[in-house]
Formats: sequence, C-alpha cells, structure tokens
Amino acid sequence: MKRDISEFKALIIATSRELLAISEEASTISPAPGKWSPRQVIGHLIDSACNNHQRFVRMQFANDKFFPRYQQDDWVNVQHYQDESWEVLVNLWKYYNLHISHVIAATPENVLHEVITKYTSEQISWIPAEHKEKFTMEYLFTDYVEHMKHHLKQALKS
Repeated sequence: MKRDISEFKALIIATSRELLAISEEASTISPAPGKWSPRQVIGHLIDSACNNHQRFVRMQFANDKFFPRYQQDDWVNVQHYQDESWEVLVNLWKYYNLHISHVIAATPENVLHEVITKYTSEQISWIPAEHKEKFTMEYLFTDYVEHMKHHLKQALKS
C-alpha cells in the first residue's frame, strides 16, 4: 500500500502542474454541450475527495458505517465551480488529496483490509467490486484513484 500512496502523491503533484498550465479562460470551456468544463471536472473531483475523505475516516471508528451517495451534478451546480478561480480549484484539489494520502498512510493495515458488509460497492464505489469479500477500504481507495484518473484525462484534454 505504501507504493500505491507514493504513486498517488506523485500523480497529484505532477497533475496539478499540468492543470495549472491550462489558462483561466481555457478552464471554463466545455468540450461539448452538456459536458463539464475543466473547472467543473476539478470541482467534481473536490466533491469526490470530500465524500471519500469522510468514508476513509468513518471506516476507522464508526460501528454504523453510513455512506450516503451524492448527486454529483447537483453538487457541481450548487457550488458554481464554473465561476471559481482556476488556481484556487486546482490547489484545493491538490492539497485535499495530499491530505487524503496522509489519512490512508496512517490507517492500520487491518482496517484497510476489513470487509465492509453493510453496503455494497454498487452503492458507493465507481467500479463495483466483483465479490463482496473484496469490498474493503483499500478497494475504495483504489476505486477512488481510478475514478480520479478517468476525470483528470477529461480535464487535461482541454
């Protein structure tokens, strides 16, 4: 897991530089009608960080592991990411994820591998776990990173 965390941190640092190379103006341009602009994509990834951060923390102490879904389009719209400073968004995304890497690194191995039985991966993960016994905090972290990579490709196409 240490290697995964190191790779995650390297991804965040390198990608934040690439994102900041996108101009303020270019960050507002949607690639097609109904598609998010880079600002909205990074806003969505901030929302994802917020939701997953809570999951990663609660999984370590809560007996009743409640993981609410979130309506991603509503979160993006309500927060008006399109009108936010590009630099602020990228830096918020960067530092929030560096903190998440710290949280994951500090998580005991047994907690990372504890199977979550109350919720199914279809309810809270991007790519559902094939077998319920594989639905762990480590799985959720890996899923979180893959989800992020998917959206970073979208943001960097601009």
